[in-house]
Amino acid sequence: MECRYNISAVQQFSSSAVQQSLHLSLSSSKNLIRRCLGAVKRRLVRYSRIASDFSRKRDKYCIICGHKVGRFYPYGVSDEIFTRHHIIGGGRRENCICPYCGNVDRNRWQYYVIKNFTGLTTEAGISVLHFAPEPSNSELIKSNPNCTYITADIVPGRADYSADMTNLHQFRDGEFDYVIANHVLEHIQDEAKAFSELKRVLKPNGKLIISFPICTDILTYEDASITTEEGRLKAFGQEDHVRLYGTDFKEHLENYGFDVKVYRPEGELSPEAIEKYALIKDDVMMVCSVRE
Repeated sequence: MECRYNISAVQQFSSSAVQQSLHLSLSSSKNLIRRCLGAVKRRLVRYSRIASDFSRKRDKYCIICGHKVGRFYPYGVSDEIFTRHHIIGGGRRENCICPYCGNVDRNRWQYYVIKNFTGLTTEAGISVLHFAPEPSNSELIKSNPNCTYITADIVPGRADYSADMTNLHQFRDGEFDYVIANHVLEHIQDEAKAFSELKRVLKPNGKLIISFPICTDILTYEDASITTEEGRLKAFGQEDHVRLYGTDFKEHLENYGFDVKVYRPEGELSPEAIEKYALIKDDVMMVCSVRE
């Protein structure tokens, strides 16, 4: 059988494939260069802040890295919603970023609560599931040698498991003593299914440690018809948020079958300590138990 080739078509295909390959390669290289430059810029900014910090009176203190600090640096955005509402953990904060370790105010309160109000660093034989793990909290928990520590994230490659909180098929019933999810639930559309799964993987006496942005002048608000990034930014404060928790946040969680213990800096520390550690005075961390 005679086999005939359309040389022109083959050449055209080969040329197209090479161009596509080069385009993808260049695109990947550009993204890599952009990420590297971003990392260098962040490192230079941090070094600059550290250098300028030595000229200041260092009367503040980062409870995560242990450095005395002259000042914490601003962070956050000033979008319209933050002028209309006071949202704890959202908007622009003037005393936020540690110049040494780069942690922000809410990380410091998470760290304080985990260290002082849970058994995560002291209990033996415990198992922990941590969603979207913060590096500082991960290191603190891993300092406990008698802890089985597992991380999870919806984005593959960021943690031990790629996991959807609404379908935790990777984990057994009653597998964990602690589950941690800071600033995650405001991203999840099917909140009821997420809480059902969290309760399923917790042991009967297990604890759910959570936090999320809280608006202090409205009740919890969500609207499934808002699906655009622009609409969500305007309604909830961020393009990938699907609800804004309000003053009823404790009752909101209790309705899902939890007993909720609330920890705020202003309820646990003096005003002087709050200022020294650069915490948000009305910040909220919750330690929840499944109601029997």
